[in-house]
Amino acid sequence: MGGEIEKTGDLSTFDFEFSFKGYGKHISDVPEKCSEFLRCVQGHLRQYDPSLDFGDKPVYTLFAEELIRAVSHVSFMATRLEKTEMRIVKLSTEVGDLKEKLDRQVEISKEMTGEAENARGRLKEAGNRLGMLRDQLELERNERDAEILLLKEENEKLKDVGSDVVLRTVQTMIDKALGEMRIRYEGRLNHLHQCSIDAEEVNRLNSLINQVNYSLELYAGLRADGIDIPEEKIEKLQADMKSLNEKFYSLDVEVAKPEDYLVNHVADRVPLDLSSFQLDLGEGSRTRPAREDVSATEEAEIALDGENAQDKENAQDEGGEVDAIDASTNEELAPLFSS
Repeated sequence: MGGEIEKTGDLSTFDFEFSFKGYGKHISDVPEKCSEFLRCVQGHLRQYDPSLDFGDKPVYTLFAEELIRAVSHVSFMATRLEKTEMRIVKLSTEVGDLKEKLDRQVEISKEMTGEAENARGRLKEAGNRLGMLRDQLELERNERDAEILLLKEENEKLKDVGSDVVLRTVQTMIDKALGEMRIRYEGRLNHLHQCSIDAEEVNRLNSLINQVNYSLELYAGLRADGIDIPEEKIEKLQADMKSLNEKFYSLDVEVAKPEDYLVNHVADRVPLDLSSFQLDLGEGSRTRPAREDVSATEEAEIALDGENAQDKENAQDEGGEVDAIDASTNEELAPLFSS
């Protein structure tokens, strides 16, 4: 390799011209172009005989090919690393967004759980009130039963004496007490029981509607994030939502008012006093003092009840009528029923 080295200017940078048209091939697949590119990079710094050109040597060509492949591989790996880093940054951002959405869904779930707990608490409180009301009504019914039993005992005594008027009056009072208890309390219990059933049905449908609505919102959010959700699931949830709404709005709900839970205090009752009646059994009959705790209004009601009972029955047999006597004057009173 004869000749002298000629230095011209700054050797750290230089320009060169190189042209390659691979027509679909990479430069590393063309040995001649690899050698030519390597010589351009070397900058032709040395003056040497063209016959000694290493570009024609197999070793030089092989070195040029490997060098080009290495440079290409490094460039490819750098590009791939850059894309990977960009994808990592993008995925990190998406993970943050998904975490925020998940946190929001968790908050919504907590709120729905709290609402369900409150609904269960209200239902339990209503059940406790209903239980207390049942106990109070049971106590009052027992008192009524005791009163009815007392009236029946008095009725048996009157039967022994043979007073048909008193017997009918007592029977009317018993029927009236039973009718009042049946109308006044059985209807209220049935109403409260129906209110409790309606409240349970409303809570059940409301819970199902909230669950279906939450699922639809969740699927909508997943679709917005590019996650594929089968259309059949969405349609089924929408059909369920429509069916539940129809059931919900078609309910005929009975609502219990605060006054429905109130029970009137049972006043102390005075047992039936037979001294208010005077039976004329002939000589030796005893006169009893008049009953002081019966008002004129109650006496009129008893007379009216007896008159109604008389209208429903046949006329009293002749000779079977018993005259009533005023206990204070010992005078006969006008008959309650016209003959």
